[in-house]
Amino acid sequence: MRLREVSRSELVEQYILENIVAARNPGDRIPSEAALSKEIGVAVPTVNKILASLTDRGILFRKKGLGTYVAEQSPKGKVVRVITQSAKNYIPGSTVNWFNYQYVLEGFSRTAREYGIITETFFFDHYRPVSKETLDELLSPGAEGYLYHPVLESDWTWAEELGKAGKIVLARSYKPSPLCHTVCSSLKDPYMELLSYLKKQGRRHLLFFHEPVHATGYAEEHWKDFHDAAADAGLEFAPEYHKECGLLEKDGYTAMKEVLQSGLPVDAVIGGTDSRTFGIMHALQEAGKRIPEDIAVIGADDLPQCTDQLPPLATITYPMYEIGAELCRIFVQALKENNRRIINSEINRKFIWRESAGTEDFTPGT
Repeated sequence: MRLREVSRSELVEQYILENIVAARNPGDRIPSEAALSKEIGVAVPTVNKILASLTDRGILFRKKGLGTYVAEQSPKGKVVRVITQSAKNYIPGSTVNWFNYQYVLEGFSRTAREYGIITETFFFDHYRPVSKETLDELLSPGAEGYLYHPVLESDWTWAEELGKAGKIVLARSYKPSPLCHTVCSSLKDPYMELLSYLKKQGRRHLLFFHEPVHATGYAEEHWKDFHDAAADAGLEFAPEYHKECGLLEKDGYTAMKEVLQSGLPVDAVIGGTDSRTFGIMHALQEAGKRIPEDIAVIGADDLPQCTDQLPPLATITYPMYEIGAELCRIFVQALKENNRRIINSEINRKFIWRESAGTEDFTPGT
């Protein structure tokens, strides 16, 4: 789909950025205007005008009598537009919206202040299809970078189009991507640690709550991480021990009550998210089940409310501040390299033992 018409001048500028500037390091000299004119097949005044524009924008700099050079990119004063969902997509009673967007923004913003980077929060529902109108709405000439949170496979179209527009695109993501810079995290290692720990306790009837597998990219990746970890731990899960469930506390409460009423033997519950697991704990305690003596319970995300539960909820970390900070550092690196290569980074997640998981004889890494 063609999103907008582009002028000949814009095409020449894109060629210079992608084939001349991006191929060189900061401080390198680029070919002369006459050489570029011959290489691209356009008039010298056209090249001169484009180089002047790129110089004004800080991408190039000129030394009188010596030529034009790739600028040393300074992050100071650069603007990163942080895309977040509008209020109409807020889910009442959910910690998920706040946790997923606000915490990563705080981590990014704190690091940005150290570099003098300006963060600009922009409310935009990127679940809408890409079109000329929606792309024009999102694009800002003053924004050098864009930070967003892809959830569905279709969301990657935005990274592709923003990249074509010459932007540095950053994503807190569920997987590495060739389209933009990403920071993601795998659940396999902490699940492996958790499952091995439960197995040592002699727990065999492990119930796993999750979103529908193909609901989001995160759901699909988490499902794969869990099953890979279970296979490595030598555990098999019958279909009845997988339960699809919404993200909210009330969803976990309702789903756990249904399991209890079915009579399914359970001695450990892996809730998938802390919000859902708070409801699971409520349902278990209401039914007279002791945590962890009868049923061990583990969440995921490490929300602040975990330590307020009785007993405190064991969980798996989701280091949002660190993810935000790492995304900011990647932006600085991309500036220095003129966005020549895609940077994909992974931050480790950890199983955090607390009383809801069982006995205290847990040593990380065992």
